[in-house]
Amino acid sequence: MSLMWMPDEADGWSAVELENAAYALRPNDSTLTRHEPGSRPPSDGALLVPCASSNAGDTFALLARPADAARVNGVAIQNGMRVLRDRDSIQLANRSPLYFSSEGLPTVEPLPESDQPLFCPRCKASIETGSPAVRCVSCGSWYHQSEEFPCWTYSESCVCGHPTALDGNHRWTPDEL
Repeated sequence: MSLMWMPDEADGWSAVELENAAYALRPNDSTLTRHEPGSRPPSDGALLVPCASSNAGDTFALLARPADAARVNGVAIQNGMRVLRDRDSIQLANRSPLYFSSEGLPTVEPLPESDQPLFCPRCKASIETGSPAVRCVSCGSWYHQSEEFPCWTYSESCVCGHPTALDGNHRWTPDEL
């Protein structure tokens, strides 16, 4: 699930999970407001809209009028739209920068039904529908994750290199800038 990193009152950052919905960004408002379908877009600011979803996460685009001076990574948005990438900085006039992140967190969940059998990359055994499993947020591979088969946490990283910690911490935050 994609995130928007927003400054908080304690001079730190808060991660806001982005659902499959549009959001209004206003230059003089420090919040992220859900934009209801069919309603008028804000007369100032920008819209953050979902445009795709895949194993690698959700893709969002930033829509803004040229007169609103919206910038992504310091560059003005041309032609009114910019598809966002992981760690993009979004700047609107009179507002602290925001940071878009496509980084999701691995979580244990029941394996959903699939048309094909799925095999764990660690132990090579099939994973039964409904059994506890983890899907790598980088490569999309499914792993067993139970007391009997702790395949996801068995190693420090997925076969693709993504860390296998289930601690709920993001690998990147704007604090690193």
